[in-house]
Amino acid sequence: APCFVAAAALLFAFPLTAADPQSVPISDAVSIPASFEPDTHSTPSLNLNFDTFLKRADALKPLTGINLEESRRAEPEFLLRLDEQTLFELQRQKLDELGLYLLADPLLAPESDLRERQRRRWHLLERQAQLDQLQNEIAGAFEKARGALRVELGLRLGDILLRANKPHEARKVFETLAEEVAEDTGIHQQILERIVRADFQEGRYPEALRAARDVDIQYSPDQPSWRKLLGLVLLASGESAEAATVLSELFSVEARLWGVYARWTDETLSSGTALIEIGKIKIPADDRRVAALRSAMIVKLANALEFADTRVLALEALVQSAVDLPPLVQVDAPGRLIETYSALAEPLIGEAELWLDNPQGITGYLNRPDYRSDVRRRAVAVSLLRLARDRTSSDAITLWLIEHLIEQGLNRLITFFFIDGALGVDLKQLHPEAIMLLVDETLRVNDLPLAARLQSLMDGPPAGVDDGAWTVRTARILILGGEAVRGAHQLGEWLAGIQQITPDSLDRVMQIMFDLQFIGEHRLALELFEVAAPLAQTEGHRRELFFWSAQSFYEIGDFALSAAYYLESARLAGKRNPFWEKSALYQAAQALESALFYDDAARVYNRLLGSSPDPKMQAKLRYRLAQIEHIRKRDLSP
Repeated sequence: APCFVAAAALLFAFPLTAADPQSVPISDAVSIPASFEPDTHSTPSLNLNFDTFLKRADALKPLTGINLEESRRAEPEFLLRLDEQTLFELQRQKLDELGLYLLADPLLAPESDLRERQRRRWHLLERQAQLDQLQNEIAGAFEKARGALRVELGLRLGDILLRANKPHEARKVFETLAEEVAEDTGIHQQILERIVRADFQEGRYPEALRAARDVDIQYSPDQPSWRKLLGLVLLASGESAEAATVLSELFSVEARLWGVYARWTDETLSSGTALIEIGKIKIPADDRRVAALRSAMIVKLANALEFADTRVLALEALVQSAVDLPPLVQVDAPGRLIETYSALAEPLIGEAELWLDNPQGITGYLNRPDYRSDVRRRAVAVSLLRLARDRTSSDAITLWLIEHLIEQGLNRLITFFFIDGALGVDLKQLHPEAIMLLVDETLRVNDLPLAARLQSLMDGPPAGVDDGAWTVRTARILILGGEAVRGAHQLGEWLAGIQQITPDSLDRVMQIMFDLQFIGEHRLALELFEVAAPLAQTEGHRRELFFWSAQSFYEIGDFALSAAYYLESARLAGKRNPFWEKSALYQAAQALESALFYDDAARVYNRLLGSSPDPKMQAKLRYRLAQIEHIRKRDLSP
């Protein structure tokens, strides 16, 4: 879950050992509770310091000022309302969810134009990628609209349908508009061009070509976007020579790629020359769509065995990409990658006489420094792993492949091979060290639920891994990955079975309780606080256990017990830790208020009032006392 991004970075193994009685540190450092001092934000408060008119000579002067009418004429009237400026600022700051809320209610910012509000709402829906909602709203408005507004809405609706990959519905909208708009207008040209785009996207290439030639004859458009569309329609219709001519006039990165591809399709360029030319075209680093397009073209161009290494690199890039490819260059990247690996590996395996019953020989071969390319090493490893049925040989190859992919920065291929199932490997049969590497990879991409599922495949720590560190790591992964009960119980069982633990290690264990509190599992946190209590060796940990337990009691609604635990934390803090003591006392007083124990709450607030020199804190305490007194009088009134 996204809210656990920060926690995921902390989930790597750490040493966690029971304490040596001779080495328990004297340090009393513990985490500090929320500040007792009031914050500096503006909050409503009860000011009990009234002006006394008798003490001030000017006290009876009017408060309204003297030039009121002149002031009103000089400045516009201020009203406590939202207006156009509010909506503009929200849009500028990209606070789209709040903007959509305000625009949905006509009573908010009422002076804004209704049609303009609707346009802004549609803009925000599009920016939020809520295309279904946007489509429904514009379709409803389109049905009711007339004249120029109907044309505008129809064009927008059709464009949204194309973006949502609904070319058939888009074409119907455009064809309706074409019948309603005069042919001698620029709008009619735009509609016809969109019909061509819809036909092309729908795969109706003959219809798209006929419509495109009609548009070209009637209007001779020269915009780059139209010329690129015309070139693609020609290419899809088998007119690759004409397509190459049209595309050669354009200078965008994508158009240049299509131009090379069209010349190769027309056999004007050989595969080798086309690969060189396409490699010279620089792709913007942040344009994943065009990068995927080039990779797909390379797969097509590098179809011969002599370009197998190049084809593998392009296919690896595609399986790591989530971009949808245009129909003209669509490829089955996963299947083609495995197929190309096999074609590369087969002669190499035979030449080296590699046998699955000799895992040491395989890993030695894969680790040879003079080996020709990383691509071919991966091809051999993947091909042998698909053939391996013996656990010993598959474990060795799996570990080598995962470590190699991490070293090469091809982490997404780890997911593709082992988690997405491209190699058909049963995760339950993997070596524990391989599973640990997979867990680390899922944590790297913040997929905590999958990390929890993988961690569950292991019954215990691999050899050489500390049992305590393993238990805490497992508990955190399970808890943050959605299996809180299981993770808490595993940690509780381990804590109950040890006699001592170092204070530093106890701090790390308590982080698990804080994780549980963070996700709202306060009862599980309380169970673990209780199990961990006998292991607390310092005064700091003891008062901390009471403090954080009190917080969980408060969250589950047991306000009285929460107050008692806060008071016990304050007592353990004593005069040596006045900051902690006051924080715990203030929290206790608030819990007593929530428990409706107003007399006790007032006593604790008065105790704090007598020991708090800070004026702001005194004002806050007086406010709480006044609030309690108000409640008492209200309850006593008939």
